Amino acid sequence: MKRTILILGLVTALMIPGDAVLYTVLPSQPAALGVGLTAATLGLVLSVNRLIRVVVSSPLGVLSDRRGRRPIFLLGAVLGLGSTAGYVLLPGVVPLLLARLTWGIAWAALMVAGYGAILDLVHESRRGAVMGVYQWMIFSGGTLAMLIGGFLSDRGGLPITLWGCVGLAVVGLVLALTLPETRFQGTVAFQGAGLRGTLIALANRDLAVVSLVNFTLYLGGSGLLLSTLGYFLNELQTAEGDALGIATLTGALLAVQGLVSFSLAPVVGHLSDRVGRRWPFVLAGLALGTVSLAGFALAPGLTTAAGALVLFALARGLIPAPLAAWAGDVAPPHQRGLAIGAYLTLGDLGSGIGPILAYAIVDIWNVRWAYALGAAAFGLMLVVLLGTLARQRVGPRRAATNP
Repeated sequence: MKRTILILGLVTALMIPGDAVLYTVLPSQPAALGVGLTAATLGLVLSVNRLIRVVVSSPLGVLSDRRGRRPIFLLGAVLGLGSTAGYVLLPGVVPLLLARLTWGIAWAALMVAGYGAILDLVHESRRGAVMGVYQWMIFSGGTLAMLIGGFLSDRGGLPITLWGCVGLAVVGLVLALTLPETRFQGTVAFQGAGLRGTLIALANRDLAVVSLVNFTLYLGGSGLLLSTLGYFLNELQTAEGDALGIATLTGALLAVQGLVSFSLAPVVGHLSDRVGRRWPFVLAGLALGTVSLAGFALAPGLTTAAGALVLFALARGLIPAPLAAWAGDVAPPHQRGLAIGAYLTLGDLGSGIGPILAYAIVDIWNVRWAYALGAAAFGLMLVVLLGTLARQRVGPRRAATNP
């Protein structure tokens, strides 16, 4: 089991740098790939990979239930390598968008199969801790890519940095070939895929609530905040930013955010196992997210923005591991792929519409209004979850039966 989880985490960590580098560099250097990107086009480039996942996550989840986790994971690794190479081999706006679409399918396959495999292997009494370790592994790749990629891009250019990411993806594909199968071996009845499959899965009220929290987390975080951070830092025009280079500064701040977030994930996941409840950690994360995004909306300078980013890092450290474990707790064993596909679809929807919405707001008003919208979304989800928990009279033990 440990070997399988290690392979899942390492492969995904090696696939993610190409995507992470784009989020670090393009908001402050939209012409870094030799393509002139307007604010609206940039928002589309940074979100189209997430929007396609809204369509493909559920079918991939169903396929992983019926055909196995391993072939879906291998598909994700092959497409991940191809998309990263496409960023530098195929110049132009349309090829860039196609490469981003390909990465979106790759990420959906990697995550649906990866989460499904962990749910197959790990009992709910240890699920939070293992989810936390898995998330720490996969997003450490993105965190390092943000830090190192921004620095390298400021000095050698984005294409050279992306070629390094291609090399990492090749190693990831080789490792993926050693993954064993883990799928539940019982009979799996086909109940639908795509939108129908997502709606069937979300008919489970418990899963629907958890998935809505995931939507909010990714709308405010990856969607509205992280996709615009470089733009915001450029707008602040601080002396520190000018001295370091905006891409370097953006990468450093995003790396610190990622380090804090995903270092907390294993600890928080383990604690949610020990106390038998997932929801207290999720509520605390929503509260911190509300405060941090409001802080960005009001930040007068870099110091305040950096403090707000630390708060948001804490929020992201508190939510994902117990939330993913919670989704697994309420998923039927024979429909884990379908349930995880629906859960990820809601997150993908939030992270997909976020950049488009944020850069539309930039064109009309100011990026701070995007952060205000994110704060409002987190605050609203906090109230909704509190109300849901109060109505259901959450008991003292397992979140799997008392969401």
